[in-house]
Amino acid sequence: MRILFLVATKQHKVTAGSRIRYDRLKTKSAYFDVAIQSMDEVTEADFAACSVCVFSKTYSVGAISIAKILRARGIVVGVDLFDDYFSQDDDPRLTRFRTWLRRFGPVFQFALCSTATMQRVVREQVPGLPVHILPDPYPKIDAQTVSASLAGSLERTRETGVIEVLWFGIGANPFFPVGIQDLCAYSWSLAELAAGRFDVHLTILTDTNSLNPANLARISRLPVPYTIEAWTEEREAIALDQALVAFLPVNGQSFSRAKSPNRALTAISGGAQVLSPGFPLYLDLDTAVYTQASELLADIERGACRISSDTLGEITQVVERISDLENVLVSLFLFLTRQHRVGGGTQDSRGLRPRTQAVLYALDPERATVPATRAAGILSIRSPYTRGEQAFDVRLDHVGGRVLAVWVKPGLVPYLAEPLQSGLSEPEDFKKVRMVRLAAHDMLLLDAALPVLPSEPHQILYETEAYYSALSNLMHVFRRAFPSLEIHVAGLSSYPAIGKAQGAGAS
Repeated sequence: MRILFLVATKQHKVTAGSRIRYDRLKTKSAYFDVAIQSMDEVTEADFAACSVCVFSKTYSVGAISIAKILRARGIVVGVDLFDDYFSQDDDPRLTRFRTWLRRFGPVFQFALCSTATMQRVVREQVPGLPVHILPDPYPKIDAQTVSASLAGSLERTRETGVIEVLWFGIGANPFFPVGIQDLCAYSWSLAELAAGRFDVHLTILTDTNSLNPANLARISRLPVPYTIEAWTEEREAIALDQALVAFLPVNGQSFSRAKSPNRALTAISGGAQVLSPGFPLYLDLDTAVYTQASELLADIERGACRISSDTLGEITQVVERISDLENVLVSLFLFLTRQHRVGGGTQDSRGLRPRTQAVLYALDPERATVPATRAAGILSIRSPYTRGEQAFDVRLDHVGGRVLAVWVKPGLVPYLAEPLQSGLSEPEDFKKVRMVRLAAHDMLLLDAALPVLPSEPHQILYETEAYYSALSNLMHVFRRAFPSLEIHVAGLSSYPAIGKAQGAGAS
């Protein structure tokens, strides 16, 4: 069984979520042939080779159009939802995520998540969708290496009188007060750790994008000395080996409650004790995790901490119960086999030939999905609002008033409404793409002049009804020109009142 995990961009392929979740499955699985590809690099061959495609952090209309095409080919499609951007109904900033999942969730045949908390969230948002818990595969715990690291760190601490503490991870989130804000909010725990005879030195290992003025101001008020370093995977491993304590505070909002215990498992496998005040995210690891600095300090004083060569065997058994890789693989294989047997694809189950699909791109940054939609055989349409140039299949250029100049690739002429197939210009290179221009025709006139001019593509337009009305107007022209195609409008799904009323992106 070949699984294609499809992430948003090539940058997402190296994030912790992808490395921990997908790379470990890829390197260890005897049940799957695992491929990890991004929307901006995926190829036609990648889609053709997979029997299961899982979309990860691809909250776009382009992803939905691809999912429909793949289902029609008999490929089982699912979505991996390991971050909770959906349960916060009182947060308008997350409306686009909730709308996307509620509206398009039924397109998928299954969902994956990493925790029981997240499983409940998905079931509430998309009732009836099969949801499988795929725990993050835990990192290998090499007993000899970890024991030596733990013993060495404890010995250095008692000799030097300095407790080396490490905080590591992504330092900020655009929606939730996590990362650096967690570190600083729970810094009182570091003060408690420094209240004994030991000094405390903190190393902050994070992404440079998180070190904005607000976070740097927060860090400056920490009660212990600190150094800040840029995160790399290699630096993380070295820092965990050198530190006695990994400081992993967790606040209690919904985003954090749905997280997996992976950071604590990474710290343990790297040879560090874990101090985690706040929400008990690591409750299943309570034999290995400290929640009170005073308890950790007392154990350091007596020279025997919770994780040691004497307890590592027991702790490893606890970790394996949470996320044993072999059990994870077997469970996932059986689940996907059932989905393949029960779900099938549109073409196989209904005997229908799928409609050719097209995506209309506008201000929305979904234009980054053009390479993926092209690889899936989906047509791309450049609207007057699209910023930047790519090899689009159709162009709708605004001339003025209700008039559009419509350009198409020659191969798409047979898809045109019959009245538009005559009077075409000779093919010419247009923005490095060979295209023909359609002759002027009433079918190509906008229903009304655009209420928002393409010369004013400000970000605030996302929030205006006029912008969505303009997209719907452009969509109507395209439907008249290409009546046999199914059109999706990138970005329109995040405005549910207009999106549903106009039928954009409809199944």
